[in-house]
Amino acid sequence: MNSPDDFEDAGPLPEIVICLMADADQVASGFGTSTGLSHFFMAYCASAGGSRRIRGMGADPVSMRDNIAKVLKEATDDGNYVGSDGPMMRFMDRCRDRFNDLCFNPEDTAMMDSYPNGILLSIIARTSGSCAVTEAVMSAGGLAHLLPQLEDYDHVEEELDMLLEREFPGDGPIPEVSGPVESTPDHAGAESLRGLWEGVPGVRKPGYGPEEGKPAPENLKPARPPRPAAAKKEGPGSHLADNPVEALERAIRRLSDMAENGEIDPVHGRDAEIDHITSVIMRRKKSSIILHGDAGVGKTSIVEGLAMALRRPDADPDLAKRPLYEISLSGLVAGSRFRGDFEGRIAEMIRRAGEENAILFIDEIHNIVGSGASGSRSNDGANMLKPALARGDITIIGATTSREARVMRSDHALMRRFDMLHIREPSPTETREILRRSAWGYTAHHKIMTTSESLDEIVRICAEYMTDRKFPDKAFDLLDMGSVVAREREADALKPEHVREAAVRIGVRLPGPPPEVLRKALLRLDDDLTLPGETREAIGRAARAAWMRGDRRGVMAAWGLVAESASLSLRLAQEFSEIMDLPLRTIDLSGVRDMSNVGALVGYPGRNEATDPPGDLIEIGDGAPETVILFQGVDSCHPAAMRMISEMCATGSVQSADGRLVNMGGAWALFDIRPDGTSRIGFGDGGEDDLSHVTLKALGESMSHALTGSWKIDAEEASGEHAPELDAIISGLSLYGIKVACADDLRARILAPAPAAGADRDVFFARLRETLCDQALRFSLSGSVEMSLRHDEVVLVPA
Repeated sequence: MNSPDDFEDAGPLPEIVICLMADADQVASGFGTSTGLSHFFMAYCASAGGSRRIRGMGADPVSMRDNIAKVLKEATDDGNYVGSDGPMMRFMDRCRDRFNDLCFNPEDTAMMDSYPNGILLSIIARTSGSCAVTEAVMSAGGLAHLLPQLEDYDHVEEELDMLLEREFPGDGPIPEVSGPVESTPDHAGAESLRGLWEGVPGVRKPGYGPEEGKPAPENLKPARPPRPAAAKKEGPGSHLADNPVEALERAIRRLSDMAENGEIDPVHGRDAEIDHITSVIMRRKKSSIILHGDAGVGKTSIVEGLAMALRRPDADPDLAKRPLYEISLSGLVAGSRFRGDFEGRIAEMIRRAGEENAILFIDEIHNIVGSGASGSRSNDGANMLKPALARGDITIIGATTSREARVMRSDHALMRRFDMLHIREPSPTETREILRRSAWGYTAHHKIMTTSESLDEIVRICAEYMTDRKFPDKAFDLLDMGSVVAREREADALKPEHVREAAVRIGVRLPGPPPEVLRKALLRLDDDLTLPGETREAIGRAARAAWMRGDRRGVMAAWGLVAESASLSLRLAQEFSEIMDLPLRTIDLSGVRDMSNVGALVGYPGRNEATDPPGDLIEIGDGAPETVILFQGVDSCHPAAMRMISEMCATGSVQSADGRLVNMGGAWALFDIRPDGTSRIGFGDGGEDDLSHVTLKALGESMSHALTGSWKIDAEEASGEHAPELDAIISGLSLYGIKVACADDLRARILAPAPAAGADRDVFFARLRETLCDQALRFSLSGSVEMSLRHDEVVLVPA
């Protein structure tokens, strides 16, 4: 044990105490207790100089630290923790008061080796009587010889006061500490403490002491110690900002290795396309190719099939040695924060592909145009690849849709370096064969069997009811979902009923009996529509037939409504949507007079997704495809727009400006048509011939053929006793406690002068509403009243 005289040779001990004291405070906060001598001893054991000193005395600082942590945790959990007190704790508190404005950098402070004979350990041992945990751990850990038999706390406190007065920076000269620092080869042990230190909750890793083999500073000047260096800030993606080799490695997917390890599903029915790609990549120059076609036709699967073909025994030996990598463009761009990062990764990709003679596959290759560019295209990915492509140094297989390939076609210098191959959609028969040969991967995953009938049902449903998607992608999706349904039903094999249930789950409208609510709504059409009896019944029959039809191609129904006024067609559309409980959307085609305005229906190319509207039809299809759509102003619509709507009615889908097919199969399309107004057409005795002529003239040949029904709404018959406007007035008065009664014959006489349709009819009922409301307020009417005629004027009288 050190004698009190050892304090005479002590270095700047208060600075050491402050460094350890900060760590002790963090240890204590991790346990949720106040700082005590045991926490201070844990910080000492975890420090570089303290651990070396304890090892030099034949003890293990790691086990001592762990034992203290274990005892403290048990005491804290049980609520039996008692803080320590004594000269050492009072000394630490006084250090806090006198050094609270100083900030020490532990990494630059060589304090733990600057004092001789482990003076701080001696102080801890001589004051351990105030902390039972510290005393017990030091005794059990091999430091019992440091513990005094009898402790004079007053004497120790006097010595600490002497240290505090002598060693305070600025109060006097500091004794020089010279000579090399005592170092031990057991530096790995100190490093291992860092991992243990991280196990204590809420504690930072202490790190002070000089590097191994370096001497301590010759002179410790009494200047204010430097503040810690600011921590390096790491923003989003900073972990990706490394060398190009590592960045490229993260963006690579090794298709050759996956094919060799059986991690790729076999590809069938695409031998012709794979042979064509093989012949292109064997060329000396211009050995790159772009696969383009609709989304879902299997472009990526063809490349995976190429990877498997190159690993077959009969493959060309030169091609079999070439690796096939899939490059993720997003992976190349990710983390490129500074100018030159992306260019370096592209250069590394070109270098590696040239050295390994690799084949690169880039999906969505159109994104390479403009990728990595800032302000101009002079340094984008496409321009960086052109020289290597022209020399034949690299071979690239790209995949994109035919529509998105237009982005690349504008760069003629880039396109002439690629061969183009259009990937067509396989026919239903070819898809059936592809399913038969490839379905085992899905059935093995779901642990079921397939049947020939289930595969036929998959192809039939996809061909008839999923027209907005392409083979074979939609067939595999239905196969996968059908297998899930079969597994849920605990079936051993996939059956047609499982396929139909799966189709309904993914949103396919299959034929079948309507729900009870819808069935009642279809039957109510005959009674609730305010139309003449024959027309009302005809529309009801047509609606029921539209729902029960077996062929679900096209929209639900496309009806032409020939009426003298738009208000009549609008009234019918409103009543139909209310009875069917469907939303109503009105689209005015009078503004689509030329091709430049077609974007109002399907969106404009290059629109901003966040701010520009998608187009009326696209908005309906993306939101609520089961909608009643009333097209107004069809006689002024451009023929090209009318042909597009006709195609929508026939196929049940519409193509947006960005090439996406939007499902419209649940829409009820109603077309408001104005008659010619001449005696030749009119509403004479021409019957169906006149009606066909009107629709043909208003809609054109293609649209008139797409209609599933046409009716003329006679304004004379639509008026009369059928006046929802009058019912709305009476209903409004009932809200104010006025119950109006009106006989049917009186109702007919009141409505006799009402115009059949148009703005004059709206004015008539507005005047009628004003008259009745004025009388109700003027005479303070309430309760039951009757509507009557006096001198050809409508009045309300008490019942």
